[in-house]
Amino acid sequence: MSQIIASCPHEKRPGTTVCLLCRRDSRRAAIVRRRRIALRTVLIAAGVAAAGASVWGVVDAVVGFRPDAVRRYVAALALEVRDAAQRGEDAPSGESETLTMVSQGATVEHARMVQPVALVSPALAPTPLAAIPARPATPPMIPIVAQGATKLKDSVIAVRRGDSVVVHFDTPLGRTRRPEKFEQIVRATLPAIYGPMADSVLDRIPVGNLARTGDLLTDLPARGLRFSLGAGWALALWPETRPGQDGPLVVMYRALVTKPQ
Repeated sequence: MSQIIASCPHEKRPGTTVCLLCRRDSRRAAIVRRRRIALRTVLIAAGVAAAGASVWGVVDAVVGFRPDAVRRYVAALALEVRDAAQRGEDAPSGESETLTMVSQGATVEHARMVQPVALVSPALAPTPLAAIPARPATPPMIPIVAQGATKLKDSVIAVRRGDSVVVHFDTPLGRTRRPEKFEQIVRATLPAIYGPMADSVLDRIPVGNLARTGDLLTDLPARGLRFSLGAGWALALWPETRPGQDGPLVVMYRALVTKPQ
């Protein structure tokens, strides 16, 4: 402080022994010096860390050094040799030699190249793909209506039991003998049962061709209609009839997503 006062370039007032301006400048200079030292220390530490990481990477790439892997490998080999000794058998071929090599400083990779060893016991061996049971296949399309009866538009009722849905349209404007009208009913009700995916299925069928693969009143109720969903799955429809004054009438259809075995 005496040096600061002796070399003070400021004009001090009478009775002032310490120049506040000089003290401020001194504090600022000290702060700058500490920042320079801290920055220099950080840069040196970062350089040392980077150099250490580079050296470790080179050693790891060239030598293949894995301390944890070596310890686990040696422990597994020791267990195999001990179990064989307890059973009064010779150690499996090559394990004693490999254990000796690793204990003497050889890397796991080098020991395996010189003397291959099988450490996986039959109980821990990977299960063959053929032995893994296949997951049960799920249908690509399932009903979106709740179990039981659901009222649709135009007095149509859909009754779901499990995965099967029966659509009833036995009304004066619904029951029919004509394939064109049956197709209209299917196109109007199927999306309400299965959702948007039913629209994509129906869009692939030209209008007017849905019920043209057989007789609507005699043939199709027996063998049904099937529309492919991919991966072996199909949407099956069976028209169902009841007797009418002038012959059978189609009054409902049953829908089910199936996958023939």
